Amino acid sequence: MSNKTIYSAAVTLVEPIERGSGDKKQEITSVKIRKPNSGELRGLKIAQIMQMDVDTMIVLLPRVTEPTLNEADIVTLDPSDFTDLSVEVVNFFDNTAKSQVG
Repeated sequence: MSNKTIYSAAVTLVEPIERGSGDKKQEITSVKIRKPNSGELRGLKIAQIMQMDVDTMIVLLPRVTEPTLNEADIVTLDPSDFTDLSVEVVNFFDNTAKSQVG
């Protein structure tokens, strides 16, 4: 069994996330989703993940994003960006999508 980290394709954000200010201002324009491990699913219901339940995704996305998005980042995402990130998470649970993830 491999310990290789599996990522989805990077999601390009419609509305970039801005962090910080002045010289330390950072703009996040794309986010990668890492395949969650069992520990990262702790306290969550897989059925709610599969339904892309908003509250569930607000908890899960900070655990599996690169760069790491915090809850404040997630709740202020453009709805289409939130949906795109959520779809990438759900794809890890779909056996047909496994051959497409790299």
